[in-house]
Amino acid sequence: MKRVLHLGLTLCAGVSAVACSQQGRAPEVFQSESASLTEIPTNSDTRIVLTLTAQQRLHVLEEMNRFLLSTQEIVEGLSSDHPELVQSALADSLGRNQGQSYSQGLMKGALPPEYRQMRSAMKQEFKKVETLSKSGADSTEILVQLSSTLMYCQSCHGTYQI
Repeated sequence: MKRVLHLGLTLCAGVSAVACSQQGRAPEVFQSESASLTEIPTNSDTRIVLTLTAQQRLHVLEEMNRFLLSTQEIVEGLSSDHPELVQSALADSLGRNQGQSYSQGLMKGALPPEYRQMRSAMKQEFKKVETLSKSGADSTEILVQLSSTLMYCQSCHGTYQI
């Protein structure tokens, strides 16, 4: 239960950051008494910067937000025993409810091959979650696979910035 709660809190923070970036403002920073913002070096971000047009950046942020929201719905569906919510969220995360031709033209050549490989591998992991869900696997098995899927998200976010 602690693991699901931690995942939920992490996802909430990510959704908040994406929403703030789409609104053109920085997310709020909450500071504990034991931590100071001055302890964080301002030039420590060594991730690879992806140079995108404003439209491409918005597209990537919207896609990431869709993955976050889908993940939240998967966890919610599993925790409340609503497999139809899990299936709907998986369809959203795999892009089955969106048109793909627009994004393919917009993003053609904009992202490095390594980024596209991670994105493709992450989608394959989401397909494994879908297979488990459709086969009637229990919530624990599905959550284990979802955790594996989220490792691709963490890896990508740890490597790139937009």
